[in-house]
Amino acid sequence: MTSTKQFALKITKAWHKSIASIFECGDLLTEAKAKLKHGEFQKMIEHSLPFKPRTAEMLMRIAADKRLTNPKHASLLPPSWYVLYRLSTLSDEDFEAAIVDGTINPEMRRDDVPQKVTVTTVAEAPRQRTMSVEHIAASASPNRVIVPHYVEPPPRLSDMSGLEEDTRVEEDRAENLIVALEQLAELADPIVMQTVVRMLPELDHERQTRVRQAIGAIGIIADALKWSDH
Repeated sequence: MTSTKQFALKITKAWHKSIASIFECGDLLTEAKAKLKHGEFQKMIEHSLPFKPRTAEMLMRIAADKRLTNPKHASLLPPSWYVLYRLSTLSDEDFEAAIVDGTINPEMRRDDVPQKVTVTTVAEAPRQRTMSVEHIAASASPNRVIVPHYVEPPPRLSDMSGLEEDTRVEEDRAENLIVALEQLAELADPIVMQTVVRMLPELDHERQTRVRQAIGAIGIIADALKWSDH
């Protein structure tokens, strides 16, 4: 039986070998998840692999996507596991359109991945109010007074779809940022840190500005976490 240690070594080797091994990492993760005992797979990711559980999930999704593993698309795919993951979330229609118009190409970046939201309007019958009748004894008259009460029906789920869609978009953006923060954990490696510091002055002005903004945002997040601990 293949052990956790053997899987960890294979997956780590595939991860570091080259970006072209993204699919191999995903396949190995899928195999490990199927063969390892309950709980061992998660423990292996948390303690023996160079990435987080969320990244493992993305890699497995990439490897399982038949469009990405299609040999005829191989020359068009970008060498970035995160961009490949974003492509795996596209519908078949949007994926094919991006292939045809050249959006999917080896030089594309995460911001180039098309995001298409299709809104379908369905005609619905008008809502009706419900009327309840309350009988009140009138002191000045032998007759009864009828007081109608109109009750508005609860909102339909379709009325809330816009709010839910906005929430999903914000959650997707937050998830992308969390993945980016997880990648920053690699700066704990002194060699990686030295390489980053060496490369920063070589970036163009726009990218340097974005890096400074990111560093500032990380400080804000760190302060927020400190406050949440109290």
